[in-house]
Amino acid sequence: MRSPQAEAKVVAVIRSEDGLQTRNHHFFARSTRWMLFVIVSLGFWLSAPVYAGVNVLLIGSSYHFDVKEGGEQQKRMDLKSVGLELEKILNKGARNGPSKVVFEDIYRTKETPVALGASGREIPTEFHCHSLAQYYYWPEGREDRLKQLKGESGTSWDYAVIVGDPYLINHMPGIFAEGVHLIAKELKAGGGTKLVLLMPWLENAEATKHLSEVVYRVGQGLGIPVAPAAETVTDARSIGRSDSSYLAAASVFSTLSGRESWGQRGQAKKALATLIKNKSKPAFTKPYSESTPFTMEFIDKSLITFNQTGSSSERGIKSGIIAAMRQCEITPKETNNLDEGLIDFNYGRANSNFEPNKRYQVDPSKFHRSYGFPMQEAKGTAAISMLYGIDKRYFNKQAYDDGTDLGVAYDMCRDNEVEKNIRAVPIRLMWAKIKDVDPALLPLRDNWHMSHFSDAASGAFIVTLLTGKDPRGEEPKDNSAQEWKMWKARAIGYETAMRMALQFDLKD
Repeated sequence: MRSPQAEAKVVAVIRSEDGLQTRNHHFFARSTRWMLFVIVSLGFWLSAPVYAGVNVLLIGSSYHFDVKEGGEQQKRMDLKSVGLELEKILNKGARNGPSKVVFEDIYRTKETPVALGASGREIPTEFHCHSLAQYYYWPEGREDRLKQLKGESGTSWDYAVIVGDPYLINHMPGIFAEGVHLIAKELKAGGGTKLVLLMPWLENAEATKHLSEVVYRVGQGLGIPVAPAAETVTDARSIGRSDSSYLAAASVFSTLSGRESWGQRGQAKKALATLIKNKSKPAFTKPYSESTPFTMEFIDKSLITFNQTGSSSERGIKSGIIAAMRQCEITPKETNNLDEGLIDFNYGRANSNFEPNKRYQVDPSKFHRSYGFPMQEAKGTAAISMLYGIDKRYFNKQAYDDGTDLGVAYDMCRDNEVEKNIRAVPIRLMWAKIKDVDPALLPLRDNWHMSHFSDAASGAFIVTLLTGKDPRGEEPKDNSAQEWKMWKARAIGYETAMRMALQFDLKD
């Protein structure tokens, strides 16, 4: 439990911030409010030291998304070591002080079969969890895991430090934004937990600038302070060195307290200096525009053309696309004539384990944009296996298979397709959200085809990611009606597309 001093400190910070934000609500634009949040938060943390006796939850993965295919894990952040260093700092070097840092390793695996195709042939499959979003929806032990985040499992968290997978932040930042949103929602449910985003690094120091932009954008969008460890470690040329863990821990401490940490004074000064330097940077006001599998465009057209292969899965999503376009007052036009001029987009299945002739098309001379989606599983396993299918999977525990949300995006990154305006549709992530709305719903409408709710979410996601427009329409009053559930599916598609494109100005 929190000490009385820690409890008083947390309550004082919350009340002070709420009062200041209320007094200034009508005077500041969104970007100004963000800078005010940073300055005010630092000001209160400067005057409110981190007392002994606090409980800190450190959330992140010990094993990174790309390591099995070539990433250099040993040069990256060692979160277990960071947790130990942070605990020493909080306890001023004492090995067994009253402050506690608990490392929650989100990496885990699960063996469960996947039923493929109309035949339903089952393949033994090992699923891997690397992202915060997959951790949030990982079926095994989910209820207990969410209770722990809320502080309902015996320990109330004074602070929580959230760390994303560095490869995913750099190449697929949308899944990081979505994961932070989901995890932060549970952590805040406890009422008194203060959150920090800890910026990790890659072995390639040149990636630090982009990592910094993404983490700060997410922090700005979700109102969470950032500990810029990657910048400090890069500037100190400590990537792959033993002192990187201390620098990361010192960055967290300085973000929490606004002052220099105990221990290695020269390194502590660097951590604080980076934090102070970044405080003066202007807020992000322009939309995120780097090419990733989930980056948004803002096409403003009254008529949008599209093309697809015509198979049953694509036809289901087509109904969702047309419904979303009509809500945005866009006229949809499907065409198979590839010689009539540049088509706005095509879409198709993306995983490579069967029917490659029905894949999305990569041809910028014919299609302005293309979307790929991972095929659903068959009825025999879909209700279970699709919830595990956001990050990665291996058939027979060893053969990498790309039939997951991030598996599709990973292919696009490694095949240099993203720069050609190729984008991924995270069908399994959106299905997990739909199931949370109504646990009685099933992922398929028959033995093989996706539910109409999934199709509606996918269509809304595709249209939002292309236009930036809101395809939800007016919310029906009866939330038990089929019409409301279809509206909610479109809302899930819209909201997911916005966050995964690092656009946080969701329309309420």
